This record gives sequence, structure tokens and C-alpha cells, in this order.
Amino acid sequence: MIHCFSLEGVKLVYDAHSQALHQVDDLAWAVLKGEDFAALGQPPAAEELAEVKGEIASLQERGLLFCPDPYGGYEPPAPAVKALCLNVAHACNLACRYCFAGKGQYGEGPALMPLHTARRAVEFLLANAGSRQRLEIDFFGGEPLLNWDVVKETVFYARRRGAEAGKTITFTLTTNALLLDEGVTGFCLQHGVNVVLSLDGRREVHDRLRLTPGGQGSYDLVVRNVRRFVRSWTAHPEPKGYYFIRGTFTRHNPDFADDFLHLVDLGFDRISIEPVVAAPGEPHALTGDDLPRLEAEYERL
Repeated sequence: MIHCFSLEGVKLVYDAHSQALHQVDDLAWAVLKGEDFAALGQPPAAEELAEVKGEIASLQERGLLFCPDPYGGYEPPAPAVKALCLNVAHACNLACRYCFAGKGQYGEGPALMPLHTARRAVEFLLANAGSRQRLEIDFFGGEPLLNWDVVKETVFYARRRGAEAGKTITFTLTTNALLLDEGVTGFCLQHGVNVVLSLDGRREVHDRLRLTPGGQGSYDLVVRNVRRFVRSWTAHPEPKGYYFIRGTFTRHNPDFADDFLHLVDLGFDRISIEPVVAAPGEPHALTGDDLPRLEAEYERL
């Protein structure tokens, strides 16, 4: 299996099974993709074509191109659960216009997960993990910090039960950072909880869609709390969990590389910016018409 793609005008061919990456010229590109030679302007000379095909055959013989699937006939073991995403809060203190979860309530909230449900989920994870030694629990919502006591108690319970079962459990918390105070920060650092912080980039981009229930922008408070968290994280000794800033780009900011640069200017160097998930017809939804500009923006980034 090969993948042909270009990056900044360079034609590249990736062989998935050998993991070899090749830079090729226009003729080799056309041969590998099975295209006619019209785009070349004129048909290649027979000797040139034979040379390219010979090089391709040589790479194939060496197992660097069109490599056979090394996992052919592989039968996977019985499935085992390795991670849980616990929606501990069907409630949120923001009312983001692009929220896929109905402003954090999933159409049924507001509601908070009781501790006994979280503990049962931990037991389910341990009972179905099979031979897996490293497991993960993600705290999600809505806004999980609205149910902070349950998050903390679940960490304590899962750590104890995991140790009894001979398993290592790691934790990740995704938060909009409005309630990310020093107490929450200290707990996450002390207990190695990974933290995903939602911040979309420039003030005008973030505040366009990430609004409070009263319609105010949340940028200033989020940036203040995230900066404080990152300062504490940087100063905290190892071992500690990771963090990263998680931004969302929409049809309103196809120049999202500028949002990336803005986050860097704020002092952050662990950043992920991802496309919005939205129903067709939403004003912020991305469509097929946006793809050329988005592809160009990824190259610019």
C-alpha cells in the first residue's frame, strides 16, 4: 500500500508497510499513480521510462515499495478495554456555540455523575482489561470541574484498586479552565493528572464561539487561569503529567495558523488545533469547499 502526496511542491511517496518515504520526480509520480503522461507536457522517452520502472522494480525487490502486508493472516486477540471516558458532568459553565454536546448537557442535563457510578466504571475497566497493564481514565463533560469532588475521589479509588489488581492507571482531565484554580492545579500536579486546556487562539476567535451563558466572552479568564497553570506545571518537578492547549478552528477562522502563533506568543509550546465537529448547515461548520484553503493553511503552519 502506498500513499502519494505533495508537501510544499515536493512529491512524496510513502510505503505504509515498510514505512519507507521516497521523494520522486514527475515521471515516477505519474507511473506510481497510474496516470497518463499528459501533465508532463510530452511523452517520456522510452529509455527514461524504462529507467524509472527499473528503479521502482529495484525498490520493490528491496522491500521498500509495494511491500506486502506483514500482518496478513493476523488474528487479533480477544478485545480488552484499555481506557474509559467518564462524562462526569452533563453540565457546563460555558455555552459554546459550536458545542457538539448541546452546551455540555447532551440534551438531557444538567446532571452530575454520582461517585458510586464512577466507582462501578473503574471496576468495569479493571474487570475487562485482560492482560493490559497500563490503563487510562479520561474525565470529560460538559465541564468536569463542576463535579470536582467526584473526579478527585475517583482518582484515589482507581489508584488503590489498580494497585491491588497490578495495573497502572493514568488520568486525563479536559477543562475549559474557568474553574482551574490553584487547588485544582496542585492536585493535578501532585497526582500526575494530564490536563487538556481549551483555548481557541486569538481573543476575537475564542470569544466568538466560547461564551458564558450570559453571552460574554471567556478569553480573559481562560488565559489568566491557563497561564497560572502552565507556570505551576513548568516549576513542578518530575514525575508529572503532561498538558496541552486544545484549540478548535471553524469556518470563521481558516487562518488558524495565526491562532497557533498567538498561543505561542502567550508562552505556550504544547498546542493542538483541530477542526470543529458540526452538523452541516451550521454557520461555523466546515465543508468540502473549505478544503483547498485548509490544506494551504496546514502547509503554512
